[in-house]
Amino acid sequence: MNEDFIKIWEQALEDIKAEISPVAYKTYVEVMIPRLSDENTICFLAPSNYHIEVINKKYLDLIANTLTILTNKNYIITMYCSCMSKALYYKGFRA
Repeated sequence: MNEDFIKIWEQALEDIKAEISPVAYKTYVEVMIPRLSDENTICFLAPSNYHIEVINKKYLDLIANTLTILTNKNYIITMYCSCMSKALYYKGFRA
């Protein structure tokens, strides 16, 4: 993964951590593994389908908005269960 993106993701984690409860952060956000698929797409690996559902419902907007603020760029975000090989539940464009 691109070293610049690693720094951006580390800053995003700090910003997100300040916005949600410590339990939610450790349970749902900290466990996600980002992969920069291309210059416009970020793929997050999550431990389970349940994690993907919760992230989509509660934290996806915060994650996307944080990344947009840090990069001035709207990424396409995809999420995969790390135990499976195909995209699950969400694939979308950020406006």
